[in-house]
Amino acid sequence: MSRRNQLRNDFLEKKHYAQQEDALLEILLSYAIPRIDLQPLVRDLMSRYGNLSGILEADFNDLITISGIKEYTATLIKIVEYIKSSNILESNSVAFVNDSAYQKSLTTYTKSDDGVSRSQPKPSLISRKGSRTGMVSKALMKEAVELLPNLPDTSDIDVVREYIRNNLRFNAESSRQRYAAYILTYIFPDNIADHAIRLFASKYPDSQALRDVCFYRFCKTYPLTYEICDHLLLRNIGKGSIDRLHIKDFLTERFPNSKYVKDGIRGFREALTGAGIVQAENNTMRFKYRHIPLASFAFILHSEYPKPRMYDIENLERNPAIRSLLWNPEEILVALYELRNLGIIAKVSEIDTVRQFTTKYTLEEAVKHLVNK
Repeated sequence: MSRRNQLRNDFLEKKHYAQQEDALLEILLSYAIPRIDLQPLVRDLMSRYGNLSGILEADFNDLITISGIKEYTATLIKIVEYIKSSNILESNSVAFVNDSAYQKSLTTYTKSDDGVSRSQPKPSLISRKGSRTGMVSKALMKEAVELLPNLPDTSDIDVVREYIRNNLRFNAESSRQRYAAYILTYIFPDNIADHAIRLFASKYPDSQALRDVCFYRFCKTYPLTYEICDHLLLRNIGKGSIDRLHIKDFLTERFPNSKYVKDGIRGFREALTGAGIVQAENNTMRFKYRHIPLASFAFILHSEYPKPRMYDIENLERNPAIRSLLWNPEEILVALYELRNLGIIAKVSEIDTVRQFTTKYTLEEAVKHLVNK
């Protein structure tokens, strides 16, 4: 029996070695490349792109420059990548996973009328994540920060999608289309290109404030990020670093049967580094408490507390959206007073043990006042 047929049979029999990345790639290539020994090409591709996910995500025009890869083979690779990364396999399914860890990962943090932050399930995320874990394979944070300041002046999400798709720096049309959808998912979660973030981005291009706001909206869409920041970053803030394997261990413990842990590591790491929350050095991520940019603090404050009224400062300090940014907690009260002095919020009160702040604007109104300062 030929090696090709042996590999295919062993895969169908679920033998461990035939389910490894290099064996899976060899099986895949065998359907496009006849007769030759594929092992040297497999080794070349794995060395060049790092792993199977990297190969699948490689640009079509880059793939066809590799000796042994022709357009037919590259097309097959991109078809597999499209099936893997899109949600078309999920589109006809309405099943919810009845798993406590999964349900916990689909949690969003909202405020009730009393201003207290409470967790609520976010089932709408099911249709967006093929892995159904709340993990994300690509964050594209740097691309979002680069493109947002120059978006068309419209709330029409289709026009904005077209602009992002045309201006992403990827050669393949399929990649630009898919990655534009990734960015739109978290920057405009309500499927409306809201004026507040577009105005904010135009005022603060290429700034840490804009990176903070993009990361904030990423966390709101992928709330598993809150837990990563809390369990891995804040609990190691004194040490100032964690290894990449810490994320792997955390995700593996949460989702022991998931095939998407590697993708999750890459996606969350990309979000954290792209937002300037951590600095990556090889497999080490370094971090510390950060200075609070007043502009992003105002944006996120009015996003989390959208109704003009009085709120508890202690609740603000415990807010997972605030904590995930690794802002120095000692600066929060100072930042509130600065916003009061600028006229962005109405009042800060500290009477005995009662500590409160009072807002007077909606998010869009607050951003308009910011940009006019």
